[in-house]
Amino acid sequence: MAPSTELLTVREVALRLNLSTQTVYVYIKRGLLSSVRLSARTLRIPVESVEAFLEKGYKEAER
Repeated sequence: MAPSTELLTVREVALRLNLSTQTVYVYIKRGLLSSVRLSARTLRIPVESVEAFLEKGYKEAER
């Protein structure tokens, strides 16, 4: 990940993808979205991960 990479909160990703925050956490756990843990309670998702997810489409996520 490049130093200037934009990081999004789980809530921001959920809003962009029209999903619940719980679904975003499930996608992270399944490896469909990459994430960065900044502290014990702080998780961020690189915007590139969201863009790659959108390019692949939701069909893979539903499997």
